[in-house]
Amino acid sequence: MSYSPILIVHICAGSLGLLSGTAAMSFPQWFPPPCAGGKGLCRSLFTMGALAVYLAIVRHQPNNIGGGFLTFI
Repeated sequence: MSYSPILIVHICAGSLGLLSGTAAMSFPQWFPPPCAGGKGLCRSLFTMGALAVYLAIVRHQPNNIGGGFLTFI
């Protein structure tokens, strides 16, 4: 079973979001890693949301279009 490269990037962005969100919550606010973790979390969520909308449009899944759009905004 082969997966599209966009789906793999979507999954990697979600995994990166979990890791960077955990990093952001693990350190005190004044420490530099939470800033990097928060920025990484935002970037990965935007990437994941945009790719989710694209994949839902391509695969004709209207409910997932709304979910991806709400994640992106």
